[in-house]
Amino acid sequence: MNFVRHARPQGEGESLQAWLEVSCAGGRMDLCFEDSASPFDPFAGLDSVLEALEQPLELRSEGGVGRLLIRQLADSASYSRSDGRNRIELLFAPRSRRWLANV
Repeated sequence: MNFVRHARPQGEGESLQAWLEVSCAGGRMDLCFEDSASPFDPFAGLDSVLEALEQPLELRSEGGVGRLLIRQLADSASYSRSDGRNRIELLFAPRSRRWLANV
């Protein structure tokens, strides 16, 4: 959704494209999202988002919390840029279910 709302083409008259690849095996999920938008590293600047969370809600600026949430939920998250594309790779590994016994 953020791609649809915020992404901007690299040049005038260019259209935006996005690609999504998901693979699952052995309880592990690998997700790769690529887009043709202007360069944007969603994981840069997350320290300032963490600092903002210390402030009262009415004083916080909008944005960034979703990026922080994804980064914290994923076991591995990376951004790269090549061939005119932003590329985000996320890994979600199997987790122990022992914590369910404590719920």
